[in-house]
Amino acid sequence: MSGHTAHVARPDTATGWQARRMSAVTLPAGTYSVRVDITGTADLAFEVHVGGRVAFYAGSDWRRFTLDQPTEVYVQLAVSPTWTGEATLTPVILEGDWTTT
Repeated sequence: MSGHTAHVARPDTATGWQARRMSAVTLPAGTYSVRVDITGTADLAFEVHVGGRVAFYAGSDWRRFTLDQPTEVYVQLAVSPTWTGEATLTPVILEGDWTTT
């Protein structure tokens, strides 16, 4: 992983979950919406970490969150032991409530 887009490929299963963190951004207080755009296999989990903790899971739909103060936010890819395939993913974080569009 590097920057804001990641490519992941795994031809064989693994013995446990694997996680890869994408670059963090510090956002000022406000309301934001996040989603993860995926090209390729979509059977992956994306954790959105707010202030160092998993806040919720994201996917191809918008999810809204509100920050009371400046906070570090990042998306982490969690790959199950049985997942194999190839995918490219790009998290999108926009200011405002995009969940209704």
